[in-house]
Amino acid sequence: MSTNIKMIELAEVLDELDLFLNKFYDYLISCGVQPKNKKLKTLIDCLDEVIAMKENKTYYGVDIDNDNIVKNIFVVQGIVENCSKLPSDILRGYYYYKKGKIVLDEKLRQKLWGE
Repeated sequence: MSTNIKMIELAEVLDELDLFLNKFYDYLISCGVQPKNKKLKTLIDCLDEVIAMKENKTYYGVDIDNDNIVKNIFVVQGIVENCSKLPSDILRGYYYYKKGKIVLDEKLRQKLWGE
């Protein structure tokens, strides 16, 4: 294999690494983490700051009032993104939770409410 081909392959790997680092950095920023730089070690070290639910852990939610006084503690069994899009009838008993999403069970809705 010639030196020129090796240099081209190395350049391609470096381009892919640069793309990865930028995406990794952007992901951390979207999670509310502010890395000092885009070095791989820095980004890896920042992963511990990302809030994520792990299946083998118990997490608690906190209800507070307008003065930030704790009013209730509860076990969080899952997280749903885009809370502004939750259905208005979500607590009527015919939605289930699956991998971070709220899913309508139409048959159950018909059975329970005849709607």
